[in-house]
Amino acid sequence: MLMEYLYTKGRRNILLQSGENLSKKFIDDVVSAVGEIKSQHADLRIILCLGDLSKTDYQRLYDAGATDYVLKFETSNKELFSYCKPNDSLEHRLQCVRTLAEIGYRVGSGNIIGLPSQTLEDIVDDLILVHELPLAMNSTTIFIPAEGSAFEKEPAGNPVYTLNMMALMRIMNPHRLMPTTSSLEKMIHDGQYIGLLAGANTVTIHDGTPEELQEYFPIYSSKRVRPQIEHFKDILERAGLRTDNLS
Repeated sequence: MLMEYLYTKGRRNILLQSGENLSKKFIDDVVSAVGEIKSQHADLRIILCLGDLSKTDYQRLYDAGATDYVLKFETSNKELFSYCKPNDSLEHRLQCVRTLAEIGYRVGSGNIIGLPSQTLEDIVDDLILVHELPLAMNSTTIFIPAEGSAFEKEPAGNPVYTLNMMALMRIMNPHRLMPTTSSLEKMIHDGQYIGLLAGANTVTIHDGTPEELQEYFPIYSSKRVRPQIEHFKDILERAGLRTDNLS
């Protein structure tokens, strides 16, 4: 029913996003869901954001009909990556990005601005890595300390650095997709509109999660900003961009 609701609204790009889950049942369920969606609406473009998986799982999801995958490397600093994600490594994350591209996915990746102890040199290295990776989409988001996490008391990232990063990403990668994120909207007034002015050309409409389930999908904050389509029509029109193909 939800997919029909989105489809009748004219949506043709669907993002399925979750926390990382390596269980066979979870992967089987997602493979089944992707296959079912594609069987009903072959023209839908299915984008996945499920974290680090095996090459076999990536291939199964691709064969089921998914064509795009978002997997942020978060930081190019190996030590900082391991500090933030002690059960993973930067080498493994980057191998996953390259494996996705080898399979045939259009891959999106990028960094987070403001991670604890991150330096400007780290951000410069992030920018270079973004340019070197085989990506169709690049992005940068602001670090927002999540309630109840180990970094709860850390300061949030700098929106100005984030916008500068976006502008440099656009200059270095003129043909890639780049979203203006809800983290910008959370941190500064009119943040997503300013993100469009900084070079973003993609928006994500947060009306695909049923209201009764939204509390279970906070991502970086229980007070997450969930912009609706009216918000995006407004900022796109103000930025002088087309609004006749919001899909």
